Amino acid sequence: MFKNVSSQKVALFAFDATTGLPKTGDGANITPYVSKDYGTVTALGTATATEMDSTNAKGWYSFVLTQAETNGDMLLFTAKSSTANISVVGLLIATQPANWTTLSVDGSGRVDVAKIGGTSQTARDIGASVLLSSGTGTGQVSLSSGLVDITQTAADKAWSTTSRLLTAGTNIQLPSNGLANVTAWTVNITGSLSGAVGSVTGNVGGNVVGSVASVSGAVGSVTGSVGGNVVGSVGSVTGLTASNLDATISSRLASASYTAPPTAAQNATAVLTTQMTESYATLHSAPTLAQGIFEVRSLLAEKSVATTTLTTKKIDGSTTAGTYTLNDSVSPTSITKAS
Repeated sequence: MFKNVSSQKVALFAFDATTGLPKTGDGANITPYVSKDYGTVTALGTATATEMDSTNAKGWYSFVLTQAETNGDMLLFTAKSSTANISVVGLLIATQPANWTTLSVDGSGRVDVAKIGGTSQTARDIGASVLLSSGTGTGQVSLSSGLVDITQTAADKAWSTTSRLLTAGTNIQLPSNGLANVTAWTVNITGSLSGAVGSVTGNVGGNVVGSVASVSGAVGSVTGSVGGNVVGSVGSVTGLTASNLDATISSRLASASYTAPPTAAQNATAVLTTQMTESYATLHSAPTLAQGIFEVRSLLAEKSVATTTLTTKKIDGSTTAGTYTLNDSVSPTSITKAS
């Protein structure tokens, strides 16, 4: 069985455990299961088992599998019947890689590689040598003194002589496919640009002084306006960026809208003169500052003692704030909070 391939089938054998004879006509009562790589046993998506042949293959039932149900290195197929005394024999299968049977070996024992990673291979892909001859036909190139002549398209020739001038330190990169028929160039400029630039695709090692429509790549710095987006890292920007700021930082907030923060004295007055809400912490839990103050106050102010129980009162003088247990009713030496 191929791994992770749909529309495959598996067959299981059902028999009567009492008589030992194959069981026929039981397809509607059989429920199949699969365990992938010794994992969870899960019911198959097959609704009904198909009896293969009640005369010539008695007791054999087949099940159609989905792709997911075969996605495992080891597949354990089992089943059970709702019919009394009927047992179904399970089947353990080690799967094989899909399409491995299509592997081709030539007369010299070499593997004939048609695809790698699912991609069909050409002579150039697998590193074969290709002989180019001089000419203009298929498989031929124009050679001049042993050099390859690249014929430009009309669009390529539309560049002005000035704009096509390359100076020292400028790198021209071919596309990743390595083809010579280039319709767009990526230019890495190690120096600086001065003046208005339509767009830059590549890296500018120095500074751009002037207006730039868009920049894609790393730029040392831009002095001036950038009409489009900057995709890449920018060392520094001198000027305003329209998407983030519409004015200088100093004028972002009017003086009339500014409110000075409170002074230390104002903060102290607010804390010390604001009436607190009476509250007490639960037993053996950390109190808030207010809860701690109220508990200390209740111990110092109003309280009563009955034998070994000390009861403190809330501010109203009658409601119990907490209770404490004394270790002795006459001469106590310790006290424990009880509630």
